[in-house]
Amino acid sequence: MHLQRNRVKLETKVIGWPRAFRWRGSVLPRVALPTTVMTLWAAFLYLMQTYVVAFTFPAGTVFLSITSVVIGLLLGFRTNTAYERYWEGRRLWTNLIVAVRNIARMMWVAVEEPADRDNRTEKTSALALLMTFLIGVRNHLRMEDGLCNSDGSLRHEFEGKVPGSKQFTPEARYLLSSEKMVHTDALFLLHAYIDDLLRRKTIDLPQCGQMLNLLGSLTDSVESMDRIISTPIPIAYNLHLKQSVYLYIIFLPLQLLADFKGLSILITALVAFTFIGVIEIAGEIENPFGKDDSDLPIEEFIAEIEVELGELTYTSRKELFDWDLGDDGINHGDDVAAPAPTADPTAPAAAPFPSVSSAALAAAEAALNAPLLTPRVYHSKNQRCDGLTSAGGASEQAGGTGDAEIGGGGGGHGGGGGGGAGAMDGGDG
Repeated sequence: MHLQRNRVKLETKVIGWPRAFRWRGSVLPRVALPTTVMTLWAAFLYLMQTYVVAFTFPAGTVFLSITSVVIGLLLGFRTNTAYERYWEGRRLWTNLIVAVRNIARMMWVAVEEPADRDNRTEKTSALALLMTFLIGVRNHLRMEDGLCNSDGSLRHEFEGKVPGSKQFTPEARYLLSSEKMVHTDALFLLHAYIDDLLRRKTIDLPQCGQMLNLLGSLTDSVESMDRIISTPIPIAYNLHLKQSVYLYIIFLPLQLLADFKGLSILITALVAFTFIGVIEIAGEIENPFGKDDSDLPIEEFIAEIEVELGELTYTSRKELFDWDLGDDGINHGDDVAAPAPTADPTAPAAAPFPSVSSAALAAAEAALNAPLLTPRVYHSKNQRCDGLTSAGGASEQAGGTGDAEIGGGGGGHGGGGGGGAGAMDGGDG
């Protein structure tokens, strides 16, 4: 599927029809009539002043200066407010696309595929429900809600994306139960599917929480878009701005006739085209979800994400043990066994490990197994100190046959170690 992407691009065309004279996409169709009326008004005043009756208007630039500043402030505020709504709509739709991509990736990769259940088809249906949600949001923002046509047939944009119902009836042929709020019903089914995945233990609790948080972000974005389309610019402000602009244009030729004569007609036409055009542009972009040429290309956004999800379903879920990566992260095919290290012929020969007799090994093992600490009850502090001193000396003399005293245990271990070392030396000799 080839997508015609509407991207920001640099104008490099030098020869050809200038885009400034482009009719489609501009506000010329809506500006042409009021501009023509204001131009005829300026021409009428000029003819009246020249051929019928001479009348004068106070000359000077005070009127133009004061009124131009006021009109400029009003038009600037109107345009900035409208563009803020346009940019907010673009940001919210971006959040919608990001959440859909994340939840689709998690469903396709994180959900396990047991051998006794074909949940690959379930995951494909869940991704189709995500597309149903996006299309439903677009239709809802354009006041085109509905799942079926007037004759009861499924609308063409939902074909192949809405799961059918097992309890098939002429009134309820599809699993979606709402004929109007399609996007809300799709989120309801996705929530039920995620809950079922958790119950079947094909996802764990943290993964379930992440998916539900993404569904919550989808709901937040849709509600914010509803806020944009249901909260227009106050009508009092719009009316006052238009009234001020038209009054300014009506009195403008009276101010210009004395100095510019016939040129006042051309100046009035240019001013009318500029001011009325700004008003019409602001009115066109304040709702960025429509079908005008200046509105957001929502169809392109939906087509792009549909292609991405379609490509995703063509790939299978890969486990980590399926990867074959080299040290640099690139698949190099079958690994080649590394050659065994070779001995250095110039290195000196290692000394042979000395042989130890079995008696020496037994003595060393007995010394290592001797207890280090053995409790004993003392009736006074001095008795404990005396016991530590005498037991230590007796243990050193006995060479590890020590008594049950704490100090003796330590000396016994040291003496036993000495005995074991002597036995090893004797066996060696």
